Amino acid sequence: MGRTYPKPRKSQTPAQKDALERARKQLRANKKNVAPATVVAKLSAKVQLLEERALDYQAELKETKRKYWNERKRARKYKEVCRTQKREMKMLSGEAYHLRGALDKAEKEVARIEKLANRGHEHLQEEIKTLEAEKRTVAQERTSLKKKCRRLLSALKMLREYTPDRLDLSLDTWYQREWWKEMINRQMSKRTVKRAVLEGGVAADIQLAYEMLNSDKLTFSSDSTSHEHIEYEVRTIAVRVLDYSDPDAEPQWCMRSMGVGTSIDHTSETQMNGLRKRLEDIAAIFNSSPLAKREALSFSPDDFAYRLIGTSGDHAADQQKSHRLLALWRMDVILQRMGEEALFAMDPMQLVEVLLPFKQAQVAKCGGKEAWELLPDEEKTKLDIELI
Repeated sequence: MGRTYPKPRKSQTPAQKDALERARKQLRANKKNVAPATVVAKLSAKVQLLEERALDYQAELKETKRKYWNERKRARKYKEVCRTQKREMKMLSGEAYHLRGALDKAEKEVARIEKLANRGHEHLQEEIKTLEAEKRTVAQERTSLKKKCRRLLSALKMLREYTPDRLDLSLDTWYQREWWKEMINRQMSKRTVKRAVLEGGVAADIQLAYEMLNSDKLTFSSDSTSHEHIEYEVRTIAVRVLDYSDPDAEPQWCMRSMGVGTSIDHTSETQMNGLRKRLEDIAAIFNSSPLAKREALSFSPDDFAYRLIGTSGDHAADQQKSHRLLALWRMDVILQRMGEEALFAMDPMQLVEVLLPFKQAQVAKCGGKEAWELLPDEEKTKLDIELI
């Protein structure tokens, strides 16, 4: 940068020079007329006044600053409260939206459950009508059987009149059996024998399921052996049953055979699967029997596990593992039934609230709401039962 030079002073006008000269004269006159002490006193008073005003202004400034910062803090807090309330309002509005959706779904689910309940009530009424009709049919058959029994007793009485006195109609002795063979002179065919064995097996399965349902506890034992590379398994249970000749007596422990079956190997898993398969066959036969329908009973393999209190077998490793598998199955069934009892004891709205997330997951697994609506009612009912 180059050197800077001061600007030349502007020349004053005559008017400015006259004014400046008059001011100087007036100042000299004031200095001659006023005493220095008076001037100092006046100046001191003014300075003191100005200092007092400055102190007042400083106090006012301090108070103003305090109010300003207080107001600023209050404004910040107010803004923070407003932001918090806005966030809470946003969250509450979202929750309200979801709750409205959940309430709509719950109302639809309640309506569907009411529809199922009404349908079940109608079905039960139809079943009652059917049972009443069957009851009338059984009464008619009973009357007919009584008549047949009376005719048979009359024929037996006539037969006794024409038989020798030394012979009895029972089959206690060889002579009596031979006499009846000569009287009847007939033999059962192989087909008749097969049918008798089949019907007897069905009746045995029905009796076995009925006794397990009426007993509060049972034990299980099994063993297996091999013959010509084929595994044979025998299963036996001990249950408390009534004496059918004396129903009022105390139930007694009795042994019941579950039959002899075959398997592909000797492992514990195969034995458990064979036991489950045997119990499923017994359940299918019993649940479709007239006895189960008349007594309103139902049997499932879980009923066996629920009443199981002990097992027995040899000291082989497969038997010990089978015992542990049965214990795990029994514990799962007990926990499941305790959960069912807890659900059935809940309030309907609380039950809907608990089952709603699982129902939504089930609908999503089926492909969404549209796919769920396309399913038949029987399939929906089956899935609802599995969910509960």
